[in-house]
Amino acid sequence: MILGSTDEEVDRALERMRLNFYQLWIVVEELRTSTDPKGLLRRWREAPKGSIGWRNALSYEDALNSLRVSLSD
Repeated sequence: MILGSTDEEVDRALERMRLNFYQLWIVVEELRTSTDPKGLLRRWREAPKGSIGWRNALSYEDALNSLRVSLSD
């Protein structure tokens, strides 16, 4: 959860992301449903440039920025 945001606010922001930025939402959901999200994110960040893992790491950063903006309204 992003500090200062309620679960309902985060849920609404994620739903807006699902509707408007589906690819970013997919990456967030993959992490949320992973049994080892920290390990998965670490593998993405260590992946070679241009690989799917590398793109997922970039999408994750974009998703976090999108959530921050959405929750700061």
